[in-house]
Amino acid sequence: MTRFEFGWGDPVAVRRSLFNVLGSALRYPAIDLMYDTGYPGHSGNTDAIVAIKDIVFRTTGKDYKHVFVTNGMTGAINTALFAVKGYNDVALGCNRHYFSFYDGIAGINEMALTPGRSGDILINASPSNPEGIVCESLPGAPNWVVWDTAYHSPTYGTNYFTKKPEHGVMVGGVSKLLGLPGLRLGWVATNDDAVAKKMEHHVTYGLCGVNGLSQDIVKNLAEELNQHDRWDKFFKDSKNSIDDNKTEMNKLAKLFGAKMPEYGMFAFWEVDSAAKKLLSDCGVVWTCGSTVGADENWIRLNLAQSVDLTREMVVEVMKRDRV
Repeated sequence: MTRFEFGWGDPVAVRRSLFNVLGSALRYPAIDLMYDTGYPGHSGNTDAIVAIKDIVFRTTGKDYKHVFVTNGMTGAINTALFAVKGYNDVALGCNRHYFSFYDGIAGINEMALTPGRSGDILINASPSNPEGIVCESLPGAPNWVVWDTAYHSPTYGTNYFTKKPEHGVMVGGVSKLLGLPGLRLGWVATNDDAVAKKMEHHVTYGLCGVNGLSQDIVKNLAEELNQHDRWDKFFKDSKNSIDDNKTEMNKLAKLFGAKMPEYGMFAFWEVDSAAKKLLSDCGVVWTCGSTVGADENWIRLNLAQSVDLTREMVVEVMKRDRV
């Protein structure tokens, strides 16, 4: 019986922080947004792109010449690969442990995933999923590096001073950044004019544009967050929630002989069968390490679940361990 969902990476705590900071400003009348909705720009609506550029600069300190709106970060990575992949590029490198979708993304782009090596093209997630490693060092000399910024945010411990991978393309999205995975809105960015032309071709004919309502919501949220230092308040509140969860989860880390990460959104531990049975008996759901490039002795737990549920889960596990 599932009581505690910590497997799927839903950033519940981040979403609640956004609600806490913006409050009634979030209540946009849906009918007003619908009146403004015609066909969205294939590359992204102008106002949404301006908002995204501001978000990217606030979190990374980088200002990119070209930014395109995509269908989530999966759409962003596929657009990036379409734009930079050469005829002889067959190996897609990535972090030693990696986001489970990378394998499928490699497949539809007719590439083989090579975890722990750079390959012909490298997706470098920094901080990484699941380990939270910043600028993981990987052997090889790729033709292109795509920086996956899903967890590069003050919420997860980084800022625009944090070391960044050398890269030609970056991808990001609002799922983990704002806690709004339901909007399915991401972006891909570059300073390379030739690559940007290929990106524009892909988002136009391969993705056919992102829901206009999602773009309007992100633009409106950015405008609200730009007022009264709300960005700082949001990042402080969301980071405090993650830190509170880390404090609770650290009790389990000590119980299992594991360590907490400094960055990122997950605890990633190697545990024995007794620990997994204890978690299962308590109704805790986790992600198995075999889905992220490790083996079944590893588990991934979401550090961005709600603070209340995290505390309740830890209490239950510690109580049952004493029985």
